[in-house]
Amino acid sequence: MVVSLTRNTRPINFLGLPALSVTCGFTPEGMPTSFQLVGRPYAEATLFRLGHRFQCETDFHTRRPRELAN
Repeated sequence: MVVSLTRNTRPINFLGLPALSVTCGFTPEGMPTSFQLVGRPYAEATLFRLGHRFQCETDFHTRRPRELAN
């Protein structure tokens, strides 16, 4: 189980790069999905600005999965 949860983040963690996951929508089943931003070393502030800007332009981060919305 842990392997499947970390398979997409393991290479980034291994390289020591900063990364940020941002909610960007829902699957056809109604579950949240996200994309991952990966930055240069010590570029955490840039990633936070990009993630914040995306959230300012969208409302995905305020929505709830279908199962929880009822």
